[in-house]
Amino acid sequence: MKNLNDYKNWLILNNCSSGITVYIPRLLEYFHKYAELTEENINQFIVDKKNKKLSEEYLNNYIKAIKSYCKFAQLNIRLPRAFKVTQNLPQYVSLDFFENQIVKDLPEIFTSIDIKKVETILYFMFFSGLRKSEILMLKKEHFNFKEAECKVYIPKRKEERLIPLTERIMKMIISYSYDNPSDINIFGITNKQLTYICKKIADNYKIKFSCHTFRHSFAMHMKKMGFDLQDIGLLLGHKNINSTMRYAKADIKEIKNKFKERIK
Repeated sequence: MKNLNDYKNWLILNNCSSGITVYIPRLLEYFHKYAELTEENINQFIVDKKNKKLSEEYLNNYIKAIKSYCKFAQLNIRLPRAFKVTQNLPQYVSLDFFENQIVKDLPEIFTSIDIKKVETILYFMFFSGLRKSEILMLKKEHFNFKEAECKVYIPKRKEERLIPLTERIMKMIISYSYDNPSDINIFGITNKQLTYICKKIADNYKIKFSCHTFRHSFAMHMKKMGFDLQDIGLLLGHKNINSTMRYAKADIKEIKNKFKERIK
């Protein structure tokens, strides 16, 4: 295994710095079990992961990580094909549940973490729809509070997009970042901490809940507020409208309720 620092630098130079948080932990899992990258070892590694009933999307992240490392190390190895991902309806929470349940219960859920920090990051996630990797890269200089906007950079695509900020979110971020300056990112939070926060929420309410749940929740909230799918897609950074169309399908619950009310 080549030096991981060299691989990190390679990811950065190839505009894939988000891969540091996604790929490296999965590669460490592989090399903890196998000393060398071979077709046989890789296939067995993926089969073992599949037997643990991991989702297709999760399995594909392992394959992507190994593929990326092989490219870096210039290894010509035949890799498993990516699994076809089932397009399930997005899991999301309503604004009412977020504010009147989750936010209200934060002091009981988190007894050893700064509640102001948790509340600030959760509100920002709900009202920005950003990916976890995008949030972890945000620095103070990415925020323009005068124009009420946040600049998000996607290294892999070499693209930028602007996310509007509400007055309330700006005040929360300014207040927290002023009292708690950090070199990590504007929230002073790591990937591990962010995952832990969402897991605690999931365990508390016995629901499927992750950082990505906030992205789905933002999209569904925007749709309920009257934004069309094209606008939502731009805010989410989707390149293909088909990625945004899943939120149209998610309205089936509301359609069923209307059907019950109006069709006798």
